[in-house]
Amino acid sequence: EMLALAASEADKAPEKEKAFEDCLTWMERSKMESRRDSLRSEIAEAHRQGDQNRIHRLLQDITELNRGMKKTHEKS
Repeated sequence: EMLALAASEADKAPEKEKAFEDCLTWMERSKMESRRDSLRSEIAEAHRQGDQNRIHRLLQDITELNRGMKKTHEKS
């Protein structure tokens, strides 16, 4: 009986590992989406203030973030 249970659990290991990886990917994407929303708000505020240097820096940040998001989508 213990051997059967161990064999059963061993068969589930790849599924559990995939579920764990999927969870990590989802958390990473969620964090990036939140950061992107924050950057968009900061860009809007910098635009209202006419701060072109800040807008430029924030656009660079959002471009880099979008590249990272693309990589996480390629993982799945």
